[in-house]
Amino acid sequence: MERVQGVTLAEWLTRHGPMPLGQFVAFFERIAAVVQTAHERGIVHRDVKPSNVMVIERAGELLPKLLDFGVAKLLDGAVPPEDMPDLDGLALPATDEVSGDSPAGVVRAPGKSTVTDPAAGPPPEGDHVRLTQDNQAVGSPAYMSPEQWGNPLTVGPAADLYALAVVAFEALTGRQPFQGATIAAYAGLHRFGKVPLLGGSFAPELDRMFQRALAKRPEDRWGTALELAGALRAASGIGATRSDLPRIDQDVRDAWVAQAPQPLAESIVALGDAHNAHQARDIAEELVLTLLRYLLAMTLAMHAQANEDHGDPVLLKLVRALDRRTLSVDERVQLLRLMVLRLVCPRGHHPMPELLELLVANPDGFDALDPGLALRAAADRAATEDAVRLHLLRLIPVLTELLRKATFVFDYVLVVPRGHAAERWTGRRHQPRSTVTVSGGELVDGHPMLLDRAGRVCVDLWPLVQAVAPSDGAQSELFLFDSHGRHSALLLATPSGLEHHDVTARDWVATHVIAEIEAKTRMQERIRVAAHEWHDPGRPDALLWRGEVLASWSGCRSPCSKGP
Repeated sequence: MERVQGVTLAEWLTRHGPMPLGQFVAFFERIAAVVQTAHERGIVHRDVKPSNVMVIERAGELLPKLLDFGVAKLLDGAVPPEDMPDLDGLALPATDEVSGDSPAGVVRAPGKSTVTDPAAGPPPEGDHVRLTQDNQAVGSPAYMSPEQWGNPLTVGPAADLYALAVVAFEALTGRQPFQGATIAAYAGLHRFGKVPLLGGSFAPELDRMFQRALAKRPEDRWGTALELAGALRAASGIGATRSDLPRIDQDVRDAWVAQAPQPLAESIVALGDAHNAHQARDIAEELVLTLLRYLLAMTLAMHAQANEDHGDPVLLKLVRALDRRTLSVDERVQLLRLMVLRLVCPRGHHPMPELLELLVANPDGFDALDPGLALRAAADRAATEDAVRLHLLRLIPVLTELLRKATFVFDYVLVVPRGHAAERWTGRRHQPRSTVTVSGGELVDGHPMLLDRAGRVCVDLWPLVQAVAPSDGAQSELFLFDSHGRHSALLLATPSGLEHHDVTARDWVATHVIAEIEAKTRMQERIRVAAHEWHDPGRPDALLWRGEVLASWSGCRSPCSKGP
């Protein structure tokens, strides 16, 4: 199974307190989409709670993953996967004392999520029993719907929607709507208790929304998880002032939507469709990182083809770190700058001079990337909607200026050869894709490539950029290299947030980046030592031959492209 990095929502709330409404609405919509997908496949989770939701922070955005389907059930008529195992276990010790997050009547050790709790080990040897016993409650008391306290085998999707509403109530207020000291107390409150008000400065519309979301009868609640998420957004009022959010200049926006590589074009569209300041800020910051990933993938691919022969101790330190962990944003920018400078050949030519110009420092010592990265670092994740809006007022003009300076990417058309045609992967997604006439260079089927202004192949981006389907039957997505791991490389698709793990990309980075720079840097150090020894008056005659060989090696350079 995937090892999910991050903390549970329960831990996040303990560390940070209640989540701001503007930030939570978008987060909740993502959880609801997962629950909706499960329901559409005939699966009811039956234990939705904060400790079963992992929070992944990426580029300032909070991404949820729903875990622990250990007590999930299939709806009548749903067909289980062929490889689904029988779920056996032991009954919970009989006790009336339980915390709200502890499972009630489920066949597993009490405590946190069975995925995240090390104490939840396998059952002892002996006769196995059913995971859920007849007439036994299943779930965690603080989040169980009224009908869940009766016959758990008959509950449907409405039980998950009830638990989602409890999670939303807790995330916004820092407290659960119903709190009991015993299982019996929880049962009574959920079945007969009055839904409390949110309190604080929350609008009355939100209280009315929770009254329906936590209705005692399943048929009185919303019909689907997406309807529930939509009701939360409508009641919050977030999105009503969408037109007031700062926007990228229209001319810049139109140019990038029409001509930029697909992930960047669709990120621009997503930014324009943001419903609130939190969402707009997260998309804007992710857009900067997507541009950084794209530029770094181009640079690494050009570096592999140029075969430069000089090393760099600072660069070596970065690529060695790349082999051990995920680089920070600042480290990635430093890696990009160093790699771009490596592509300058002795005659001063660069295969993509516009990229070099983008990263040339001004008299103050800053380049085009610095302002956006500085604003990203200064962002307050838990800020109010108004504070985030003020942050956007500073961020959007900086982003607009960066996009203006990076329009040279339009001149290098991104294509993916399929069969005998080069499909154009620029602008918004559309089917069928238009094709491009290639005037020269070798096309490799399935390899994302860049064409120069004359229509010639100038850079093969594979495997750092890959156009693959994320699942069977899905449309292909464009994934960009994000980080190098010990078992596989991580590639990301934006703005969808999909991940692709690829061993080939990991091996390519290890061979063409890490190992190559290590070898060149070691050779450069040998040359430095040999030069020091050569200037030593007491050098032995044997150094004469060695010095001639090293001098000859250091003077041989591969031809450098003069650019398109």
